[in-house]
Amino acid sequence: MSASDGRVISWDPLADDDLGLSVGVLAIGIFDGLHIGHRALLEEARAHAADTKAGSWAVLTFESDPDEFFHPDAPTRRLMSDADRLALLAGYCPDRIVTLPTRADVLGLAPEDFLERLGVAVRPERFVVGADFRFGAGNAGTVVDIARWGRRHGCACEGLELLESDGAPVTSTRIRRLLQDGDIEAANALLYGGRYCVTGRVGHGRGEGGRLGFATANVELPEGAPMLPKDGVYAGVASADGEGYAAAINVGRPPSFADATCPLEAHLLDCSEDLYGQEITVGFLQRLRDSRRFDSEAELAEAVQGDIARVRETVSAPVPAYEGGGR
Repeated sequence: MSASDGRVISWDPLADDDLGLSVGVLAIGIFDGLHIGHRALLEEARAHAADTKAGSWAVLTFESDPDEFFHPDAPTRRLMSDADRLALLAGYCPDRIVTLPTRADVLGLAPEDFLERLGVAVRPERFVVGADFRFGAGNAGTVVDIARWGRRHGCACEGLELLESDGAPVTSTRIRRLLQDGDIEAANALLYGGRYCVTGRVGHGRGEGGRLGFATANVELPEGAPMLPKDGVYAGVASADGEGYAAAINVGRPPSFADATCPLEAHLLDCSEDLYGQEITVGFLQRLRDSRRFDSEAELAEAVQGDIARVRETVSAPVPAYEGGGR
């Protein structure tokens, strides 16, 4: 879904008053990664919509994650691109997706002021948010504030307790930490689609892989691409031009090559296509080992062949990776 989709409405609370909407249920959140906890919240909102007078529901989210606005120089921590986030939200078929501009004046609105403007613009009968939801200047607004405002305006508020997995809440922050630790399998278990993916375009590489018998695709990630998991070698899948392949994936600049600059390389097993210039989606399934420097090309080639053998064992029936994660 893009801004041209009729269901997406851009709302500037400081410039736009009445959007002409009257929705039964309004689900609010950033929804980065659209993990299983987000899915539970969206399903709850959709289920409640039928019980309201309006019989409709909408999602309110930001155009981009406010965390990146406040920390523009920090390495990216997003779990999916903004375009993919909107597209996956659209998959839940809300009647509208309302996007907020990620600007200082919007983020700086007092919670009460924001709710008053929202009530005029959208007229929700019921809010559905996570129990830990915070909003407004300094993140001072809470579910209690929404409920208090709602009682005055005849609007219900449901703060859903966070979904738990293995004794801990499912949150985007938790998934980011798992990726930083290289625990890709635990991260995948919490994610929409069960596979963490990034998308980029294949650029020119150094050529060492082809010379050593395992050509690799240098995946150049666009601005706004999701974060990469911890440096190391992974078993995964890749899709290019509609075809799926098992893949041995290296994250981080290979220590054996001082001139290496690309932080993501993938060897697509049994692929004879010229991938240069093509968009490619890489999905991570299992972390195989740390990256390390090898004393000789022969030692490196032996290690990579071992990685490829483990990929064949891990990915027995490769399928096209989720087409998203960075476009």
